[in-house]
Amino acid sequence: PRPQKICLASGSKRMISLLIPTIDRPDFLRRYLLFLKIEGFEGEVIIGDSSQKSLYKELEIFIKKNKFDFEVIQKAYPNMQHFEVIRELLPLIKFEYSMYICDDDFLIPSTLIKCKEFLDENHDYSGVGGYNLIVSLNENQNILDLNEYPIKNYEMQSAKERLSALSNNYDVVAYGLFRTKDFIKRWPLENLQEREIAIEIHPCFALVAQGKFKILDDLFVIRCDHERRILLPTLSVKLKGEYWDESVETSCRELGAILTREDGGELNQNINFARNCFDYLIHKGRIAEENSLQMESSSFLIRILSKLKQKLSFFRCLFNTKSTNAVLPLNKFSLEEEEIKSFKNFESLLVNNLGNSNI
Repeated sequence: PRPQKICLASGSKRMISLLIPTIDRPDFLRRYLLFLKIEGFEGEVIIGDSSQKSLYKELEIFIKKNKFDFEVIQKAYPNMQHFEVIRELLPLIKFEYSMYICDDDFLIPSTLIKCKEFLDENHDYSGVGGYNLIVSLNENQNILDLNEYPIKNYEMQSAKERLSALSNNYDVVAYGLFRTKDFIKRWPLENLQEREIAIEIHPCFALVAQGKFKILDDLFVIRCDHERRILLPTLSVKLKGEYWDESVETSCRELGAILTREDGGELNQNINFARNCFDYLIHKGRIAEENSLQMESSSFLIRILSKLKQKLSFFRCLFNTKSTNAVLPLNKFSLEEEEIKSFKNFESLLVNNLGNSNI
């Protein structure tokens, strides 16, 4: 069980805690730690590692051999799921602001500082992020494509309005910077065992119920789409899972308590409101899944064109020089000079294969 109180470090003006659950991907963590070092990150990186022993040791050696201007903590959690690892990491957080990040995504530290400053000045906001770029990579880490992953603001005055808006048009708002005192309250549920609810849906719902959410006009994270992604099962499979119904009820009871605290009203009515939000989210998810299956089964031409696009993207990258791999895709976005520099640092780690050794 999570301790009731977490002691935070004082005098940590720029310090931020990053929680990273990982399994069997030490190469991803090596590259990401190097990126944070290049970008001048200040704070702590707490790695919850569920890897097999040899791969855990591989990352451990890398951390010991390299000097970082931030603290790197690696803890072993064999046979644990993503959300179980995060629960274990919560008591290790030292700083007032924190978030979790996947091991294959790259946060921009300069934007993290802007997010921290925003939360310092806006106490009715429970979280803040920026815009996300999705980078499609092939097996050789060449950049095939680059697209923006849009996320909306949730700035309605009431918790119910924000929760309703999120369930009607779902965004993964859990990728943002948060006050640690709020962040740890999104992962307290020992009966929450359905993976996607525990990892994503409940933290997102709880976030907008706790307070407003803002997207800054700054590059916040570079998210990587690659062949080694860990994919969640389809919605139809999840709904048949043994933990789904219990996890929904557990989440709704917690959300009902948050709504009662934030908006007032009767607890049972607020729990029912949360249930309705879940029902609508599931309804929209089923429609999206059915449309996706229909497209997949009926449109052979679309699949052929998609594969052709991938091949053309591959050959475009093959004949590009290393230094210009992502110049054309970057032109689609209005990036500031500092953001372009960060992207180039990310690209350099890919192109030069940095992080793929223990040195």
